Amino acid sequence: MKRKHSVRAVLLAAVMIIAGLAVVPAAPAGAQSRTIYVAPGGDDANPGTLARPKATSMLAAQALPRGGTIALRGGTHHMSNGGGWLLNGGRPGNPIVITSRPGERATIVSAPGNFCVASDQSYIVVRGITCTGSQGIGSFGGSFITVSNNRIHDLTAGGAQGIILEGLGTRNIKVTGNEVTNVGQTGIVIGQASPGAVRNVLVQGNTVRRANDDFEGTSLGGGWGSGISVIGAQNARILGNRVEQIFGEGINCPLSNRCQVRNNRVSDTFNALFYADNTTNSVWENNVGWNTGNPAFMRDYGVGPRVASGIQFANENSWFTGPTNPTAGNTVRNNVMIDVERGFVFAGYENGVAGMVNTRVFNNTFVRATCGIDIFDPGTNRGNEVRNNIVVAARGGFTFCGGAGGTNFSHNFWSGGAPGAARGPGDLRGTPRFVVGSGTNPANYALAPGAPGVDAGVAIGAVGRDHAGNARPRGASHDMGAFEVG
Repeated sequence: MKRKHSVRAVLLAAVMIIAGLAVVPAAPAGAQSRTIYVAPGGDDANPGTLARPKATSMLAAQALPRGGTIALRGGTHHMSNGGGWLLNGGRPGNPIVITSRPGERATIVSAPGNFCVASDQSYIVVRGITCTGSQGIGSFGGSFITVSNNRIHDLTAGGAQGIILEGLGTRNIKVTGNEVTNVGQTGIVIGQASPGAVRNVLVQGNTVRRANDDFEGTSLGGGWGSGISVIGAQNARILGNRVEQIFGEGINCPLSNRCQVRNNRVSDTFNALFYADNTTNSVWENNVGWNTGNPAFMRDYGVGPRVASGIQFANENSWFTGPTNPTAGNTVRNNVMIDVERGFVFAGYENGVAGMVNTRVFNNTFVRATCGIDIFDPGTNRGNEVRNNIVVAARGGFTFCGGAGGTNFSHNFWSGGAPGAARGPGDLRGTPRFVVGSGTNPANYALAPGAPGVDAGVAIGAVGRDHAGNARPRGASHDMGAFEVG
């Protein structure tokens, strides 16, 4: 996993030079927040009224020193020479809001080297705009940032991110309801490669398609950019997002503590659908991932093209500097991974970093996997539990690969192959009997009434509900797999 994000210094220098060319009178002391209008064909010498709008959001923000709204008129805005950079932010309870005027839709086209909207200030809201051109929407060091309901597409700059919010000490970030399509590197990236770089993050309800396009068709087939990446986070929630056709990883939360990855749907990624690296005390729950077999998103590991793995943990340390975290205290429960290389895998152990510690893999359903569960054992794994999972190997595949050191297995359903070292008490073998057993709808992989895995699991207090939100147990004991039969 190699990350490159920091562009702040270069951008700030360029923007400050440009901004120095314009002198805008400050608002009188005590002036109330208001709305400044920006329109195609406007003039930055104008006062920013509806009748006499400004031309750039940069100058509009300078006219709102205490916060207010920058209303973009409908049509196409061409942002160049730092015109999309906001040189001041808002205040608590009164942010700078940049948005399309109600009833209109503004499209910003950023010129080479420019962003549609960017800032190093705090208390900024960007919502309801369409962004295309060179670079997307960026914040570099600001806190209390909200980016919502925007459409970012077809960015042309090499390494362009759809939405990039980075900077040490960044906190209180919300990225919700955006659509990001066809960008050179990561679709949505928050944080940077330092533990605790960003705090209190919400990434919810976004759709990301065809991110990391710079690497399409290369020998790596995608490099390491992601659909959604939250790096170095403390308290992050990645909820209900849709990520598909990514020439890299799907959703990842590396170098983070207390990251919640829930109710997301990820398909067709070149690397893992879900990824965690040096991640602690985090939860992957109720997610769905699958591969369609599209050859553009298959990687050749020297044994022929393979689809992506489902949920992958790692302890790599070559992509960042500073102390490393063991992958410890994590929970993986009620996920459904379909047509994957590995359902759950711990791999990527580098340079003496500790192994997987106190990780719980409970009540997941891994279907048609080349290897259902694969745990690399460097001799330092300890305190892990793998229980109540349904593992269905693909034709010619394996239910379990790797080592069992430091991991306790019990009450798993192994179908299509023997579990080997992962065999434990309460295990079942044979055919699980799903209600449908095909397609990408996770409910198709619920157990049919009377199937052998019903009431065959061990009671686990940490799995009080199933993938659909139903209480567990609903019978004599917990069912195996992601769903509890009613």
